[in-house]
Amino acid sequence: MNLRRPASLLIFGVVLATAPPTFALVLPGGKAPGESKKVDKASDCWVGLEVADADVKSSNKKNKVISKACKGQVCTFDTQVCVNEPTKKCTTVPSLTGVTVDNSLLVPPSDLSGAHACGASGSLTVNAGQKLTVNVTASAASGGPDTDRFTFVCKKMAGKKHCGTTTTTTLACVAGAVPDASCPPNAAGGPDEVIFTTLDHGTDLDNGWTGVSHNFPVPANSQLRFCLSGCDAAGTTPCTANGPTGAGSLNTDTFGPPLPLIAGGVAVCVINVFTAPASGTGNPATGEMTGEVDLHSQVFVTDATKVCPRCETGTCDSGKRMGQTCHVDGSVPVVNSLASNKTFKLSKDCLPIGSPIATLTIPLPITTGTDHTPGAGGSKPCTENVANGVPVADDGCSSAGCGAGNCTGDACRSMAPDPSNPSNMVCVDVKGGLSQGCCNNDTTIPCFQTRTGGPGIVRTGLPVPPMTVMGATDFPKLAHSEVTVATFCIAATGSSNIDTVTGLPGPGAVTFNNDVCWLKAP
Repeated sequence: MNLRRPASLLIFGVVLATAPPTFALVLPGGKAPGESKKVDKASDCWVGLEVADADVKSSNKKNKVISKACKGQVCTFDTQVCVNEPTKKCTTVPSLTGVTVDNSLLVPPSDLSGAHACGASGSLTVNAGQKLTVNVTASAASGGPDTDRFTFVCKKMAGKKHCGTTTTTTLACVAGAVPDASCPPNAAGGPDEVIFTTLDHGTDLDNGWTGVSHNFPVPANSQLRFCLSGCDAAGTTPCTANGPTGAGSLNTDTFGPPLPLIAGGVAVCVINVFTAPASGTGNPATGEMTGEVDLHSQVFVTDATKVCPRCETGTCDSGKRMGQTCHVDGSVPVVNSLASNKTFKLSKDCLPIGSPIATLTIPLPITTGTDHTPGAGGSKPCTENVANGVPVADDGCSSAGCGAGNCTGDACRSMAPDPSNPSNMVCVDVKGGLSQGCCNNDTTIPCFQTRTGGPGIVRTGLPVPPMTVMGATDFPKLAHSEVTVATFCIAATGSSNIDTVTGLPGPGAVTFNNDVCWLKAP
C-alpha cells in the first residue's frame, strides 16, 4: 500500500520502551496455593514482578496490587517479570533453568544466570470492579521451585468528583468482555468489533528528513475501534471494518489524546481530529488488516515544560479545561521536556489554549503488510508545499548517506526485539522509539534511506492470529504484539521553526505495536 498524499509530522506520541520502570512497586513473590511454607521461604527471591507505580493507589504484602478506575473503564498495570528479588530469608538466586508465566502479555527475562534482570514491560488491564491473577514459576537444577501468585485489583470509583459524566468505555480483553452497544451484530456470524490498543514498547514515529524528529514512540493505551461485518468466525472472507468517528461515537472526535512533541527545542501540542470514519478490512483467523484513518492535525506551539495539558488526579492541570474532570486516555514520558515529572498523563478532555498555527490534512494508511514511500533510486520523496517549507533533501547526512542498523549514542541507548521480526534486535532511541538507520558520518543522527541505491522508506508489519482468552470458550480473542505500519508524505507547516528543524516537506513513517481484541456478543 503506497501513499502519495500529504500527511502530518505530528501524529502520535512518546513512550519509553523496554527499560524497567523508573519507580516500581516490587513484588518478590509469596506462598502460592498448595506450596509449603518451607519451600516458599527458601526460594521466594527467585522470581517476582515489578509494577510501575504511577497509577497504583495502594498495595499490601500478600502479592496484591490495587488501583482504581471509573465504571466502564480499566486499570492498567505496567508490569515486568524479574528474577532475583531478594526477600528476608532468600537473598541468593541460583542459575535458573526456566521461568513460566500464565499470562502471554508478560515475558520472562532472557538472563537467568541469577543476576537481577527483567523481561519486557507488559500492560495488564483489568475492568473496574474486577481482578486478575497471574501465576509465575521459576525452576532451578536443585531446590525450589519458586511458585507465586499475584493479584491485580481494579476498584470501581463512582461520583462526579472523580469520574465526571464521561460515557467512554474502555474494556479489557478478558473473558466476559462484549462489543460496544453501538456495533450491530455481524449477520455473517463472525466477530462484531475489533479494538487496537497500542503497547508501551516496540513503536516508532519518524517525521521529516533531518532526523531530529525521528524515533518518537506512539502513546501507550491509545485505541482505535472498528465495528465488523461480512465475515464468519473462521476467516473465510475478510471482515469489513467501519470505525465511527465524531463526538459521542465509538472513537470520539479525536485519534488519541493530544500529543506532546519536542524536537530541536521546539515544543508543540498536537490534536488529531478525525475527518471521516476509519475504514478497512480485517481477517479474524490470520490477524491481517489494512485500513485508513483520515485526520486533520492541529498544531499548537507551546513550551517545553507544559507541552500539553495533563490529566492529574482526575482533573486537567492546565489548558482550556483547567480544573475540570478528565480521564486518562494515554500516558507518555516526554524525556526532553523541562518538567520535573516527565511522565505525561494525557486526556482527550484536556486541551491546549489558543489557536493552532497550522492544520494539516492527514490520510494515514495502516497495514500489517509492507508499506513504502517513493524515493529509492535517487528521487527525493514528498515534495508537497515546498514554497511554504524548506528545500527538500534526502537526509541530514551531507554526502555521506544513510546506513541501516548502524546507530549509536542516544539513537541506540538499548537493544530490543524488532516487533516486526522478533528474532532480530533493533536499537531503541533515548526518546523511546526505534532506530532503523543513521548517518554514515554521524551514527547518532537517524535518517531515511532515500538516496540513489537506497531502498527508500520501507516499513513492514506483522499479523498475529488471535487466540481465545483464558476463561472464554470462543470470543473474546486476543492477538498480542500485532504490528501495523504506515509510510506517508508530510506537507510543510508554514512555520519556519518547525519546518527547518524537522525537514518539511518530507516523508514520515510510523510503527504501531498493538494488542488486538476481537469481540462478539454472546
